[in-house]
Amino acid sequence: MQAFFTNPRLSALLVVFVLLMGGTALMGLARQEDPTMTERWASVTTFLPGATAERVESLVTEPIETKLREIPEIRTIDSNSRAGYSLVGIELYDHVQPGENDVVWSEVRDKLAEVHAGLPQSTTVPLLEMRAPLASTVIVALSWTADSAMEMSILTRLADALEIKLANLAGTKETGVYGAIEEEVLVTVDPYALSTAGLTAAQVADIIRRSDTKVAAGRLRSEASDLIVEVDAELDSPERIARIPLKDSGAGRVLRVSDVATVAKYEVDPPNSMAYHGDERKVFVMAKMEPDRRVDLWIKAALNTIEGYQAELPAGVEANVIYNQNDYTSARMTSLSLNLVSALIIVMVTLIWFMGVRSALTVGIALPLSGAMVLGFMNLLDIPLHQMSVTGLIISLGLLIDNAIVVVEDYKLNRGRGFDIAEAIGHSLKHLRIPLAASTATTVFAFMTIAMAPGGVGDFTGTIGLSVVLAVSSSYLLAMSVVPAVAGFLDERFPAKSGRGWWVNGYSNERLTDRYRESVRTAIRRPWIGIVAGCVLPVIGFLLAPTLTQQFFPPVDRNQFQVQISLPSHASIWETRAAVETAEAILRDTPDVTDTHWTIGEGAPRTYYNVMSLNDGVSSFAGGWVDTTSPEATRALLPELSRRLSAALPNAQVLALPFEQGPPFEAPIELRVIGPDLGQLKTISDELRLILSSIDEVTY
Repeated sequence: MQAFFTNPRLSALLVVFVLLMGGTALMGLARQEDPTMTERWASVTTFLPGATAERVESLVTEPIETKLREIPEIRTIDSNSRAGYSLVGIELYDHVQPGENDVVWSEVRDKLAEVHAGLPQSTTVPLLEMRAPLASTVIVALSWTADSAMEMSILTRLADALEIKLANLAGTKETGVYGAIEEEVLVTVDPYALSTAGLTAAQVADIIRRSDTKVAAGRLRSEASDLIVEVDAELDSPERIARIPLKDSGAGRVLRVSDVATVAKYEVDPPNSMAYHGDERKVFVMAKMEPDRRVDLWIKAALNTIEGYQAELPAGVEANVIYNQNDYTSARMTSLSLNLVSALIIVMVTLIWFMGVRSALTVGIALPLSGAMVLGFMNLLDIPLHQMSVTGLIISLGLLIDNAIVVVEDYKLNRGRGFDIAEAIGHSLKHLRIPLAASTATTVFAFMTIAMAPGGVGDFTGTIGLSVVLAVSSSYLLAMSVVPAVAGFLDERFPAKSGRGWWVNGYSNERLTDRYRESVRTAIRRPWIGIVAGCVLPVIGFLLAPTLTQQFFPPVDRNQFQVQISLPSHASIWETRAAVETAEAILRDTPDVTDTHWTIGEGAPRTYYNVMSLNDGVSSFAGGWVDTTSPEATRALLPELSRRLSAALPNAQVLALPFEQGPPFEAPIELRVIGPDLGQLKTISDELRLILSSIDEVTY
């Protein structure tokens, strides 16, 4: 390692290479708000129209659960059966890694295809939907601003067109439309005309069905070609259906559908879902960016696309961005960057105060170079910049300079003993190479336990440990190469002058120094005193630990929170809408609430990565997110607001929850009572609810 001092060009080349590597990585590293987590969660949705909850459970849910249990990688299966609706939730084991999960989900699809053949005839195909913990990147609300009555069909078509534009944007992973309406063509027959024609309603329906040309009309084969023949008569409008011939009445007269029925297109009523911004009905368009990309660059392209689409919209329709994840990502990165710079300043000031200017600058060179090396390694390992990876850098700042301090101080000691510069560097590196490697290894092994943690916890916190491992490893390499070379260069070109100022050798207090020496001698003479003194602070820490709040993943400092409203399963979408209006009035009456967004009949677009709503297609469910004036306001108003909402909607489950870090979860505490008798289960669960409701800390 002396070569870095004896060959200055080698040292300069290494420094330039490290800085270039770090700068290039900083410009190219992906930036996102939170770590990307493996898709270990999914749901299977199946509909059996007209069936009771018990029939859905026995005919649909149980066969699906039984089939899925054949897959060993599935950790838990839970289900919810309602009238006409089955929802099966799936969670994979923590040991299932990225890449392996795709194989498992493919196997799940195969099992669902097998079980579908044995389900009742009117059962829909089980729909598997992976629930990747990934937040929406941008959400756009299309609104009707014209003076005429709202045309939801127009808003829906415009939303579909915008979704296609965002889906075609480079880097888009997923898109979705919320609150869109569905349309149906209704054929209303005249019983008298039908009877006169000698037809029945069933015959008319069968003729219309057979007139649909989605299926090929035939096949034309010859020696030169093999062609599929289709009739150009797709049933794409009421007029087409009205012209379908029903019967040849003779003499060239043809009886058509329009002769015995009225054909018109209507919106499906009641709607399957609705979306509201405040009390105004909208259609939401959501887009998610691919993980491990720069959110600032993607959102810029998305906003340009939305702005261009806005110019194409007809008068009376507007498209407004109601959620932009880059706002939160930029704020989070700015906060972390300020913390990083503040920590860097504190470290440098401490070094200058205790070591002097020359030694502090020599040691301090390890900070930017180690940071550049870490960024370069992160780029090679495809680790994006987010709150966890940057937090790891902040944690490692105090550790980065340990190796450099030891090397510089040992070099100064050897110089004081009369060695020349090259010999002093050689003796220091030979003396410290193994001990510093051992101390670095202990730190690496300690933080590798975080980096290698399995499951969602490892996905979320693993980059903290990995950042620290890369940082301390980089600092060791620099302490063995560049740092002693820089110390030698400064000593050679700017020899140290004698002086007693703090800026030369650092701050020193003779009285404190004497007391420290005396305490060391006492500990050596009476070891039990040193052992007791060393154990005092740890013991105090253990005694005070129970007084601390025990929460592995804390709530997020965010000016948002989520609301979920669940009514009894038989409630209609209009009853759910009435419940939302009640909640909306309470929220609007809360001073620190600035905006509200709702979806009814389906889960709201995710504005935070770990929100899992498995209620798509459930008319008795409404979800949404609420904007507040500040994160502090969110924390202050939630307890009282939860009580007010629950009191105003006694027949509904109303959850007003903060966004929290970590893997997705249903609730902090979940109790399950299992048994064959539903009546007995209901009795026991009511008793448990009564007990839990008497605990002050329980919110619901």
